[in-house]
Amino acid sequence: GTDADQGSLVFDLIEELRAPLADRLVLGLVGRGFNIAMDAEGSLGRPVRRRLAETFYRQWERPVRAFGSALKPRELLERQVLGLRASLEGKVTYTAFRFRW
Repeated sequence: GTDADQGSLVFDLIEELRAPLADRLVLGLVGRGFNIAMDAEGSLGRPVRRRLAETFYRQWERPVRAFGSALKPRELLERQVLGLRASLEGKVTYTAFRFRW
């Protein structure tokens, strides 16, 4: 691969968690009236970034149902990384995480 491909596997793996964690978090905040205001350059202000980060961190510690267990997202991500490794070694078939809304 090229240098441009260096992070693509990482992004593909984290994509499984993007919608149920990041997207759901932002949409939930907006639905409760949180204003994601941008400055003149199109960047998020410090208070907005802080609120998003704090809310994400709290959610990162909240267990989700995954593969018949309650796992914290960080545990789920670790499970997926180990599963991918085992799949690449030919030991198992990789099973993607699918969040049930």
